[in-house]
Order: sequence, then C-alpha cells, then structure tokens
Amino acid sequence: MVLADARGGVELVEWLTRADSFGPWLRAGGYLSPNTNVAITSYRSRVGQRLALEMREPGTLRFDLSDQLPGAFTGSDGVGIWRIMQGFFADVTDGVPAGEAIRRATALLAEAARTAGGGR
Repeated sequence: MVLADARGGVELVEWLTRADSFGPWLRAGGYLSPNTNVAITSYRSRVGQRLALEMREPGTLRFDLSDQLPGAFTGSDGVGIWRIMQGFFADVTDGVPAGEAIRRATALLAEAARTAGGGR
C-alpha cells in the first residue's frame, strides 16, 4: 500500500511496474517476473522461459493451498488446516513416529474437511 501523497512510495511502485526494473535479477537467473512486458528472451534458461510463460497463463499460478480450500477449512494462525499442520510438525519434532503423526494429521484433516464441506 502506498499513500497517494507519499511521492517516494509512488515512484517506487511506478519503477516496479516497468519491464526493465528487474533486468539485473533476470540476467543473474533464478527470478521470474509476472510483468507481461518482460520479454521471454530475457530469461537465460529454457526452464526460466517455460516457467515465465506458464506464469502468464490464467489460472496456473498458485501461491499456496488456501486458494483451493473452503474458507472455514483454511483458517488462520491456530485455526483449520494451519492448526493441523502446526500439530503435525510439532508431533514430528517431538519424536512422534512418522506413521503416527501422519495418521493423526490425516484424521484431523478429514474431519476438518467434512465440517467445512457441510458433512460431505
């Protein structure tokens, strides 16, 4: 967020929207830009070029699982899948055998999904 009267912030956002702003990172490799004005040939590797093209396809870019789950299931810190995954990692860290930790998490995920999905 940039306030309209924060000229420095506005200038930064304007700079970030230019296709040439990330040239050094693109040349170094390991960087993808969602800017469709960045030429695919700016990416040094075929893999980078393919990923950049993929990223431009509508509906292919996903940041995490939450965009695919019903609201009640995703939760937030300490709620829903977040809480279940925290419990799973705590179990594994505390020395609970992997099979048992997986069984616990799977059961909790199934129950949460049923609850969020209206019992389906």
